[in-house]
Amino acid sequence: PAAITALYSGFVATPYYVSEARLAVRESLGDRATPDDGSDGTRGAVAGIVRGLSSLLGGLGQSAQSQAPFILTNYLMSRDYVAKLDRDGWLRAFFSGPGIDRLSRLPVDATREDVWRYWTRHVTAAVDRRSEIVLLRVRAFSARDAQLLAERVVEDGEALLNDIVVKSRAGSIQRAREQLDRARIRYE
Repeated sequence: PAAITALYSGFVATPYYVSEARLAVRESLGDRATPDDGSDGTRGAVAGIVRGLSSLLGGLGQSAQSQAPFILTNYLMSRDYVAKLDRDGWLRAFFSGPGIDRLSRLPVDATREDVWRYWTRHVTAAVDRRSEIVLLRVRAFSARDAQLLAERVVEDGEALLNDIVVKSRAGSIQRAREQLDRARIRYE
C-alpha cells in the first residue's frame, strides 16, 4: 500500500494549491470624528449616541457582534451557499477540469450533495474563539483557481455580513421609533 500511495502521489496526483485568508469581523455603528478631520467632533458624538442607543434598544451589541464570525462560517459551509456558487456550473469548473486526475476530480454528473461534500473537503472556514478571526482555507488545483475561489468567498461573506448589519440597524431604528411613539402618546 505504501508503494502504491507513493507512486500515485508522485506521478499521478494533481498538486493542490492553498489560498488562505483571515477575516476580522468588526461592526461599526458610525464614523468617529478625529481631531485632524476638520470637524468639531459632532459626528463622533452622534456616533457614540447611536452606538449607545443601539445597544440599549437591542441593536447589534456585543453578543450579536460576537456571533457574526460564526454566522459567516456556517453560511460559507452550508449547502445553500454551495448551491448558489454552482447555480450556473461556476463551481464545478474549478474542480472538474481535464487536467485533474480521475481520483481527485469532481465527477461531471455529481449531485448537489456530492458537490457540497467535495466543497467541505476543499474549503474550510473556522473561527479562532479568542480573537474571533475567521480562518478561511481554499484548496484547488491551480494557484489562480484557489485565489479566485477565496476572493469570491470573501466577497460573498462581506455581502452577507453587511446585509445583516443593515437589517439589524433598520430593526433597531424601527423599535426606537415605536418606543418614541408610545412615549409621545403617554406624554400627551
